Amino acid sequence: MKPKVLSNGETVLIVYFGLRPIGAIRRCDEAGDATTLRQIHELEALDEREAEGKSETESTAWKPKETVDPTRLRRWLDDCDETHTCLRQPSGAQKTGKRATANITLIDVVDGRLVPANTDSQYFALSYIWGGITAHQTLSSSFQARSEVGALKAGDPGEDPLPATIRDAMTLVREMGYRYLWVDSLCIVQDDGNAKHEAIRSMDLIYSKAYATLGDLCIHTPPPLVFCIDLSPWNTRAWTFQEKLLSRRCLYFSKQYVYLQCGESVTAE
Repeated sequence: MKPKVLSNGETVLIVYFGLRPIGAIRRCDEAGDATTLRQIHELEALDEREAEGKSETESTAWKPKETVDPTRLRRWLDDCDETHTCLRQPSGAQKTGKRATANITLIDVVDGRLVPANTDSQYFALSYIWGGITAHQTLSSSFQARSEVGALKAGDPGEDPLPATIRDAMTLVREMGYRYLWVDSLCIVQDDGNAKHEAIRSMDLIYSKAYATLGDLCIHTPPPLVFCIDLSPWNTRAWTFQEKLLSRRCLYFSKQYVYLQCGESVTAE
């Protein structure tokens, strides 16, 4: 660790992961500062404000400079396909001798609608925390309408738009050059008890046979990935914990990093 004096006169210790600076440790004030561990992008933003003659208090929002590069993520997945055996390994259901496939509903992210499929299709599965928003759920009354082309591109008329996490996942899958995504709140008819029972019964197949699982970690944290997962609220829920264990490979998204974790390696940027 190396000391650094900030523009506000505060001294912090820069933390390195190998040769790469990943953040800084600072002293809490009397009120208890929540940003005890500052990320390296926050310090870079502070340096930029200092160079512009601005004080730290003039702006408290630190935003990432870059967005996710879908082409790079597609290359990571292609490399895994070509050089690893992750997707050639039997799923958990196959290992236990259970049924090998299940009928499911998927989101066609190109046409923006729900389509019938099964777990042998190539699709991504989304693992996320719902929160308190429920207006976007698929119900018996909206299922048919959501099967029409374009129904999910901008949300249903009269309803709140889809949550940002789902919209972003749909956009990412489409921009990576893939077509199908499974999201529990949209692909399961939430007021149909039989459909929900069948989906819960098939959850092991849905996640273990997905081409990859997209995980929204909802946290600012530096590499390595284990730090992200251990500190993330996403890792505190039983459902998401199960989804992580079932998935053969995962694309994780934190506020500043993206990771691909497969059966043989972890790639991060």
